[in-house]
Amino acid sequence: MSTEKIQFEVVAGIIIKEHKILMCRSRGNELYYCPGGKLEPGESEIDAIIRECKEEIDIDLIPESIKKHCCFEAEAYGFSEPRTVVMNCYQFQYTGEIKASAEIDDVFWASSKDSERLAPAARVLLDRLINDSLVL
Repeated sequence: MSTEKIQFEVVAGIIIKEHKILMCRSRGNELYYCPGGKLEPGESEIDAIIRECKEEIDIDLIPESIKKHCCFEAEAYGFSEPRTVVMNCYQFQYTGEIKASAEIDDVFWASSKDSERLAPAARVLLDRLINDSLVL
């Protein structure tokens, strides 16, 4: 039996407003995470973040504004066996009004006081953004 963890990559959107970061909760989950998700076969990270933000929170990203903020590994959330997620985090400008869509049941703006409401990878990102004084 292998003890090697399964690893997969995702894209995640960093949307900050008034020193808080947007977090989403999908149907059937308790914890929140950044909008985003897995890449489809042959899809670039940029195409994936554009698609995921449209699907999950109904916004249109401005392609020339999309910039990679960071990439890190963390414990994946919602799996019965241990998995590691590689988070490719992007910042961008967008048009439209943010609203829960598709499998997303709820969105909220997280501050430094909301760590316990977040999935493990979202906690890691929140800590980084707090250290950079982007989230308070």
